[in-house]
Amino acid sequence: MNEAPKVNPKCRKFEIGVRNLRDITIYPLSLSDELELSEKIIGLVDGFDAAVNIPDSEDTQEIRIAGYILSAIKGNLIELLVYVTDEEITLKDLDNEQFIDLCELIFDVNFDGAAGKIKRLLKKVKSLFPQKTLSENLSSPQVIDTNISSDSVTETEE
Repeated sequence: MNEAPKVNPKCRKFEIGVRNLRDITIYPLSLSDELELSEKIIGLVDGFDAAVNIPDSEDTQEIRIAGYILSAIKGNLIELLVYVTDEEITLKDLDNEQFIDLCELIFDVNFDGAAGKIKRLLKKVKSLFPQKTLSENLSSPQVIDTNISSDSVTETEE
């Protein structure tokens, strides 16, 4: 007898809609997709730094920051959602709060748990290779060279 395929337990249902609500399924990213998405995010952050680090008045800079964020969302959101859902989603399907909640969910499903596991793994690896502390290095006997060189001879003047 054929068993139904197992569904990844990290999949989450998420409700979207402005007038009519519907559920979409958010899937975890594959490692390949996670790396591609991370590169896109880094590119957006680099672009943000370049766009806002122009000396100007604070008011103008805030407008530039808001403009960059809106442009980044508009230009990338739908493309980024393709990584995590099979559903057809447009900007008209989300309100601001749903958008932020969705971003948080995507982060939690894909990055938050992994970050904690990476920290635990690094602790395990560090425990295998203990490092000497500064106090241990200071308490060890110092090596003193007892060979006195007689290469330089002092001559007395006559």
